[in-house]
This record gives sequence, structure tokens and C-alpha cells, in this order.
Amino acid sequence: LSVKEALEHIDHTQAVTRINSQHNIAEILNHINQWKKFTLEKVAGDNTFDVILNSDQDWKQIDHLTSREWQALRDLYFEINADLVDAVQHIKKDWLDQIVPGRKYSFSDLFHGIIDHDIYHLGQIIIIHKMIKK
Repeated sequence: LSVKEALEHIDHTQAVTRINSQHNIAEILNHINQWKKFTLEKVAGDNTFDVILNSDQDWKQIDHLTSREWQALRDLYFEINADLVDAVQHIKKDWLDQIVPGRKYSFSDLFHGIIDHDIYHLGQIIIIHKMIKK
């Protein structure tokens, strides 16, 4: 199941449904988007952009979304991905060993981490959606 397929089957009310007071699907997708944006900004050379762990920016509370807002959140995911793929295609291999500004890891580690991050949270989204549908 691709991210696109998973997100296509989730409507705006399901996206904000909360199970056991945990993060809902919209919050998880927003969280993914924030870290993708972090990655994109760092690749673009922005040394000042940051996401603070467990801040409101990292985990924004989303209790209501219109259908249009949910679509915009999903669209943003795919836009950031496309921008990131484009940016990565233009970097030099030796650049991957450089340390991400403000962090203690390399760009190579960041790219591997963002892939793992997506896979992990996609699994959460699929499980939450299945629980909501039952």
C-alpha cells in the first residue's frame, strides 16, 4: 500500500478522529510534513530553520479539518516530497557526509532517517484508519 493509496481512503472526519487520546492521522501527517520541510530547508542551505522536538510545530494539535483543509494537508505531503526528490537529484555525493547545521548527524543520516520516519508513521496511519473503520 502506497502513501497515496492510504491517504486517498481517509476522509477529513477520519483524519481528526482520536483513539485513546493519541495523535490522530492529521497530526501524524502534519508531523511528517514538518520533518520533510526541515529536510528540504537544510538541503536548500537554510541554517536557521529548525523543528524543535515535541514542540507545537513538531506535533500541532488538530481537532477539526474541513474536507478542503485535509486535501491541502495531503497535497502538501506530495509537494514537499517532489521538491525533496528534485533537490536531492542536484546534490553532490561528497556533500552527503557533511553535518546538518544545528545537528550532530550527516545529510546521509538525515535522508535515511526521513525514509524510516515516513515508513514508521505510514504504518501508524494505516493502523489508526483500520481501527476507525471498525
